[in-house]
Amino acid sequence: MPTIQIVSKDLYTTFSLFNGNAYPTSVRGEVNTSANQAAMFRYQVRSIGEVISRDRKLFFNQLLEERSALMQATRTQIEAPWIACYEGVGYLSSLNGTFYALKSFLDAFAQLMTKLIVPSQKMTFKRAKVAGEKLSGGTFIKWLNHSAPKRFSNAGALAKVVVTNSKEWITEAVLRYRDRLTHDGKIEGLVPMHVLLEDFVKDFADTHIQNPTMPDGVGVDVYCVGMLRKLEDFVYETVQLLPNIDQDLISRGAFSRT
Repeated sequence: MPTIQIVSKDLYTTFSLFNGNAYPTSVRGEVNTSANQAAMFRYQVRSIGEVISRDRKLFFNQLLEERSALMQATRTQIEAPWIACYEGVGYLSSLNGTFYALKSFLDAFAQLMTKLIVPSQKMTFKRAKVAGEKLSGGTFIKWLNHSAPKRFSNAGALAKVVVTNSKEWITEAVLRYRDRLTHDGKIEGLVPMHVLLEDFVKDFADTHIQNPTMPDGVGVDVYCVGMLRKLEDFVYETVQLLPNIDQDLISRGAFSRT
């Protein structure tokens, strides 16, 4: 039966980086897997803002229900101001999903890169120490530096791109944040959604609610959008160095445009 496949925007935008016609047919499966994993990561990033908005409404409604108790609390004399924090799991679950989608994509993409260089080789983005520093993608980096065939002249340049991105943001996201969220259910230093009660009880407006922020002070949603842009740049830069790809069919800009 003839069928027509209609894809979502999240998947469609990945074709700028994973256009099947740009890659050898021998890696078509890996290209499709990378595109699907990239689309899921993009979906998670795009959705986290909506989840935070829903959490804001839930938090705000609970604050209104407890307004009498909150007003009473602010009248209690203490040295520090009263702060109400929202311990909902909505945005944390979405953030956790974003990190997992990122790691899944990196594993799939590592397999694609490796097969383009050595068709029989299998590799993931597994962590390993490189020059004494534990890096996400360390096994792939070491393979490029020490085991990749000499005919692949871009091995050193590709390893450098992976090292740079791993040090700048990937290792932090995958090893520091994802692991802590997975094992501890929280990220040390992440500031939850909260409100300063002294301000809130003046007019009970939701504008006083502060969105959650990462340990460096960047909003959780802003941080995730930043990862999306960095991932697009990372993929584009690495693809430029890989063999047997029609570079005229590869572009960037669409994938990170949310």
